[in-house]
Amino acid sequence: MVFRLLLLFSFWPPILQAQVLNIDRENKDDSTFRRWDIAIGLSLSSDKQKSNLLESSSNVETILNLRSKYFVASVFKNELSYNGPTEIQNEGLVHFRFRDRDTRASSFEVYLQSLWNGQWGLAYRNSINAGYRKRLLESKGYDFYMSLGILLESERWNWNGVSPALLPPVIKDVFSTQWRINHQTKFSYRASEWVDFSLISYLQPSVTSSKMIPRWVVDANTYIKAGEKINVVLHWDHILDKNVIVPIDKFFYGFSIGVQYSN
Repeated sequence: MVFRLLLLFSFWPPILQAQVLNIDRENKDDSTFRRWDIAIGLSLSSDKQKSNLLESSSNVETILNLRSKYFVASVFKNELSYNGPTEIQNEGLVHFRFRDRDTRASSFEVYLQSLWNGQWGLAYRNSINAGYRKRLLESKGYDFYMSLGILLESERWNWNGVSPALLPPVIKDVFSTQWRINHQTKFSYRASEWVDFSLISYLQPSVTSSKMIPRWVVDANTYIKAGEKINVVLHWDHILDKNVIVPIDKFFYGFSIGVQYSN
């Protein structure tokens, strides 16, 4: 029990844009119905330099499995860093999803999400998506799905992430509401009993803007089994958005190695 509690506070990779859920992995068939699936990663560190450096990371995913073979997932992710009283980083998301558990060739899905990123100047991006999901390929050890939906998002931006040379004469928050097409690709592959891989890619062109270049978001994870309920996770995510609301960088990426406890 003590060992498990220590693992809960191990380093967890920051997955803050796309949503590879634990259920998106290509695992062995399990004929036993389980009401809940849970995956948790937490960490907390403190280091005294000139000021006290405090860092925390959390990733909590719960999945309620329904008898209809649909599920409801809730996800909370957050990365927080302070150097004394100064906030260095605060980014995260809250996500809720209703979807088929990869059992149907065709199905509908809905998700609600709110994300924020203080370094970018993104106070919030709230979105709701409804789409049609289609299985294109499934064989032993891998599957491939695509979905097409309509996405409504509402954003609030400040100028914290903008270079001083690009600041406007009058500083005020920028609000935006957009409709987007949401094209999603999900691929998972189980290489062996010990290694599996999952990837989700989103292409999201705006339909309410004259600029049709889509936002491209990718989230990929490789899981290496280290015990019955423990996985080492290699994580990559990136976002490419050439139509940002305020003049920040157009490309961000993240790579990390972490530990996951799942039940």
